[in-house]
Amino acid sequence: MTMQKEQPLKQPKHSRENVRITLNIAWPSIVESFFVAFAGLVDSLMVSSLGSYAVAAVGLTTQPKFVGLSVFFAANVAEEDLADDGASNEKVAQVQKFAGEENSEVFVICAQIEQEISELDDDEKAMFLEELGLSESGLEKLIKASYRILGLMSFLTAGEDETRAWTIKIGTKAPQAAGKIHSDFERGFIKAEVVNYRDLLEQGSLAAAREKGLVGMEGKEYVVRDGDVILFRFNV
Repeated sequence: MTMQKEQPLKQPKHSRENVRITLNIAWPSIVESFFVAFAGLVDSLMVSSLGSYAVAAVGLTTQPKFVGLSVFFAANVAEEDLADDGASNEKVAQVQKFAGEENSEVFVICAQIEQEISELDDDEKAMFLEELGLSESGLEKLIKASYRILGLMSFLTAGEDETRAWTIKIGTKAPQAAGKIHSDFERGFIKAEVVNYRDLLEQGSLAAAREKGLVGMEGKEYVVRDGDVILFRFNV
């Protein structure tokens, strides 16, 4: 008998090899809240105190080397430097130069703003960011940068009760993505109904998206894309 499952309730598990990361921060005390917010994804957070942007730029003999780990730098700036993402800040340029030599990347945040954002609800946060001329918070930058350097992405499952994101490696095929939810899904995989989350939001329901021809029926060779909403069909 063929069964159709929508939204499982089981929490996803994250593999250590997928999520080990080093977060190297100039002035590390600025993002304590990040550790809590990101704890579910990150297996290892190692913070190196660089003392100042100048130190970050030139390096020190005591600067630890993170062999085999992915590293990026968060540059803490004043609120007025956020408008151009730190482009006019000389110290940010020094950090970027240092990071470039280490084949790493830099993103700019303002710790004071992040602290204020952490105390707001979603609607207040959106209004606050708009007033500052920002499209996303520093925490969102952190998550995106982490996914990017680790080669990760997310697909979604949606049901009447809840919608959930599942983290997988870029390039994962549909059966293996199904296996992130439950091993039975991968073992008995038949097909996957796939729609982009933006199309689903615009149409309001999976049925409406089907009527518009926006839902694809994909097989075992389908490579899951970031933002796919997937309904797996399987038989066990």
